[in-house]
Amino acid sequence: MLDWLGDTALARYVSDHAGAQQALETVHMTAFSLVIGAVVVLDLRLAGLSRRVPVSLLARPVFRVAWLGLAVLFVGGVITALPRAEAILTRHSFQLKMALLLLAVLNLLYLQRGVRRHAGAWDLNAIPGSVRVLALVSILLWLSVVVVARFMYVVK
Repeated sequence: MLDWLGDTALARYVSDHAGAQQALETVHMTAFSLVIGAVVVLDLRLAGLSRRVPVSLLARPVFRVAWLGLAVLFVGGVITALPRAEAILTRHSFQLKMALLLLAVLNLLYLQRGVRRHAGAWDLNAIPGSVRVLALVSILLWLSVVVVARFMYVVK
């Protein structure tokens, strides 16, 4: 059903050029590392670490890096998957990875909304317990995406 994706010019290029797949996977993993690194720094701050670092100062660059990384991650992931789209998209492990990634991104959006509204207050006062829990959930979600991604090629 999705075999036509593997027949596109871009998919054929990736398949036919030895270094293309490795380069794309490197870009994909680098973007993933940027996203997770940025998000976890903010999550740890929201969870209560480094209270002397203002949330308002930390948030803007973190969100920029995270969203840029997610854009590169998405584009790199799509191009990387094209030659094997049918095999990859039908794997339960891939579907679980996408579900976890969706939850992680939705949580990131929710936290970003909260940070935009309350960062100034959170610089001076304690961060609400619900936000601290969401920050810890965020870390767990992103780490779960990593674990499932690593098992994607082992577990169908």
